[in-house]
Amino acid sequence: MATRVAVTACLAMIMLFAGSIAAQDLTWRAYGQLTEGRHHFNAHYIGDGMILVFGGQVGAGSILDGSATKNCEIIDLKTDEVYPTLPMNEVHSVCPFVVDRDGAPIVIGGGTDVVERFDLRSRTWRRLGTLQRSRWQHAAAWLSQNEILVVGGFGDQSAEVFNVSTGQSRSLPDFPYAANSMRGVSRTGESPLFFGFRDGGPGSTRSDRAYAYSESAGWYTTVQFPDAAVRPEVLTLRNGVVVAVSGAVSESPFRTSRAVSALPISGNDSISVIGSLRFGRQHHAIAEFQTGRVLVAGGFGDDAVYLGSTEFVDVARRVVTNGPDLITARSSFQLVSARYNGRLVAVAISGLTTDGTTNTIEILELCSGNNEGAPIGELSYNGDARREGADISLT
Repeated sequence: MATRVAVTACLAMIMLFAGSIAAQDLTWRAYGQLTEGRHHFNAHYIGDGMILVFGGQVGAGSILDGSATKNCEIIDLKTDEVYPTLPMNEVHSVCPFVVDRDGAPIVIGGGTDVVERFDLRSRTWRRLGTLQRSRWQHAAAWLSQNEILVVGGFGDQSAEVFNVSTGQSRSLPDFPYAANSMRGVSRTGESPLFFGFRDGGPGSTRSDRAYAYSESAGWYTTVQFPDAAVRPEVLTLRNGVVVAVSGAVSESPFRTSRAVSALPISGNDSISVIGSLRFGRQHHAIAEFQTGRVLVAGGFGDDAVYLGSTEFVDVARRVVTNGPDLITARSSFQLVSARYNGRLVAVAISGLTTDGTTNTIEILELCSGNNEGAPIGELSYNGDARREGADISLT
């Protein structure tokens, strides 16, 4: 006689990626609130169950206003608490950050010329040095072990290389365009790529090409994207694959790309289009929820409508599926994934809503236990075990 063993909630949620259950079986829940709602800020998982939230614009009623802040907060997954921590030395907003070999974030400019690093042990910010000029809406990527290539900004086509060891910066030849909202991606053994920019305000020139720099050739074009999308969200997966998701292709009217692309890891590769989202987006957020599976959430859709929808992109299978809706439709927020103490979570943090900035935090939890999970169709069954719908039968 067979003994029926019910599949846990964790396994049931994993089935989402096999298309076996509805997206609503995986649900966002309210988690907490920041002291200050903010947009165009940064957030990073710093280990030990803690997410660091830093900088951005506070007190905003829309995407075009607010005051830059130096304040920081911690989202503590161990205690389920949210609390302020020591601020940065300067305000930083609408700016990139990079992560060093120790996993520490380094924030670069953003209404200032200052570069700062967060010390993971003391949980304090240390000023590393200064750029040659103040920048915002710029891009940055590691050029070498100690050097960060910093490019562009609003109305700015200059480029420089900042050395994290010396705190000094040296000039490079100008980028071919003034470039704001651009993305930078580091590549091992290759020059970083820069793309996804426009050269001014709404309706200004944009490019569907990525650019790289070498001492011998200067700036040169590399791969071509399926469209000239501005401010795509970009993520390097744990296996080294880099994905670029969506972005805006025009502002009047506001229209978005639905393309999801994989960028070349080596210089001779070309862009690979993985799939198409149901909703194109800009000012959205992405995170690697499970290995090789990217969660895409929120943002502005066509006609600048706030989106609460989410989608999962299975990069290896080139499959896009619907995810569970956020509780609050939001844009210009952060989405951080973390694996801590057997919990695999995605945390949607603050951002803009139709009513201005929100300080709310939402969490999506896949399962408890240490199994990150795989689609149920990939599970192997030994002996007399067999799958029966949402159960596994054992004899």
